Amino acid sequence: MTSTKISLRLKTELSELNRLSVALNQFGATLKLPPVIIFKINLALEELICNIISYGHPENRFHQIDLSVEFKTNALIIHLNDDGIPFNPLNAPCPDLACGLKNRKIGGLGIQLVKSVMDEVCYQRYGNINSLTLKKYINK
Repeated sequence: MTSTKISLRLKTELSELNRLSVALNQFGATLKLPPVIIFKINLALEELICNIISYGHPENRFHQIDLSVEFKTNALIIHLNDDGIPFNPLNAPCPDLACGLKNRKIGGLGIQLVKSVMDEVCYQRYGNINSLTLKKYINK
């Protein structure tokens, strides 16, 4: 029987992005998912995980990120949990894409990218845990 769910516990190290990519590609191949869907999910997760690693733990201690990806009906449901400082990416201001590069403020493009490649993005804070739920619909 084909597993319709993967779970990973990632260290807060950029080197873990390769392990994530390999696992997502294997999962997508096993379920015969369109490669463009796996690409978009990998892109969104890389952005979110880089942000968690870069900004979520100012004290630079060792932390972990829990991730699960599950195929249900016609969608991939992704849960991303970390114990970093509280941060709701949905409240981040949208970057001004109309202004020139010289006048554009740094930041915000990654969150905008995540919102553009995913169909749903939800955030909740449970105790000391940031919890993001992402959904990507699949049209096989």
